[in-house]
Amino acid sequence: MFNFKWSAQSWAGEHTHGSARAPSADALRGQLQDAGWFAVTVSRAEWALSPANFRVQASAAFGHKRTPSLTTPDQLWLVAQLGLLLDAGLSLIDAITLLQETGPSHALATVLHRIEAELQRGQALSQALSALPKAFDALTIGVIAAAEEGGQLAIGLRHLAGHLRKSQHMRAQLRAALTYPTVVACVAAMVIGVILVWVIPGFEAQFAREKIPLPWLTQQLIQLSADLRSHGWLLLMGSGLLWHLMHRQNQSLRGQLRLERILFLLPRVGTWLLTTHSAAFAQTLSSLLQAGLPLRSALSHLQAALQSASFRAIAAQAKNDVEQGVPLHTSLRGSGRVLPLLVQLCAVGEATGKLDQLLDNAANALSDEADRSLKLWASLLEPIAILILGLIVGTMVLAMYWPIFQIGQTI
Repeated sequence: MFNFKWSAQSWAGEHTHGSARAPSADALRGQLQDAGWFAVTVSRAEWALSPANFRVQASAAFGHKRTPSLTTPDQLWLVAQLGLLLDAGLSLIDAITLLQETGPSHALATVLHRIEAELQRGQALSQALSALPKAFDALTIGVIAAAEEGGQLAIGLRHLAGHLRKSQHMRAQLRAALTYPTVVACVAAMVIGVILVWVIPGFEAQFAREKIPLPWLTQQLIQLSADLRSHGWLLLMGSGLLWHLMHRQNQSLRGQLRLERILFLLPRVGTWLLTTHSAAFAQTLSSLLQAGLPLRSALSHLQAALQSASFRAIAAQAKNDVEQGVPLHTSLRGSGRVLPLLVQLCAVGEATGKLDQLLDNAANALSDEADRSLKLWASLLEPIAILILGLIVGTMVLAMYWPIFQIGQTI
């Protein structure tokens, strides 16, 4: 519930005003009109006291103006709930106001407060979201801007919520698939480091006292241990510098294109990445078309919404080709990156006038294929990681004990 100030006029010409609590301004206006008042004006007086509102007001009072970042679940909750409220007939400002009461996190309540302030100044929702770049990504802003342009904001939010659900599911699967190999790699690095830095020197001293002839593998392991103890800090600094340079290179468009070109050539991995990006391309373009945009405008918004630099370039080229009268499927086929299934369904969609539906079908099919590939890799990564760790540690143990076995054979 919220507190509102209102003023109205009766049929006898009497002017009056007051304050009341209501779930929204429209609800209060309807109550007053049902009671016989007209020329009703309603304005927000203050928030009704609630834990979320109290936290937001306290943050503003203490000068915390930094824009918080939103997690993917928070973004999904906001988009889904806002779409439902708009479908129910609430105005945009009233829907944002109501969501401030029920937001699941303090960060989301703060973001909603900023959005409401921008809307009160006459900004569109996409412009309000653009003022919060840490909270919303380019995809969310682009789809909402396209939906506003097409005059179907509620439909655009509904399609965006579906896209965010699929993206969240894909990230969760990828995170689950990489967790075990990452843990195994970290444990392996720790075990190998301990062996090289603290265990090998003891064996080296023992071999030196006994004047034992060392096999080639043992000599290489001892040399590696000595190099790591002497120049390990250089290795750490070099690794940090290499990571920094790769990160900076990846920030540039040319660096992103070069990296993606390499990744797309990798066996299995490249096919999975192309499938994933093709599914995102189809899903986003379908959402933009279903929001009411023509194909040319949808392709313009699509460029800002895609995460892959290569597919952003494909969208830009497709926009130029479509403006020159080239069919979309012909442009996509010439890119060499988009999977044949998507190209074929685009051709059918353009021929039948149901491009948005067939793009959605292509996105679902490609997403399912990417999910199956990811599950297969996840089932193979665990035994492969254990096998690699066993080979490394086993080789080191064999190198250390090989001279001792030779002594035992000579006695």
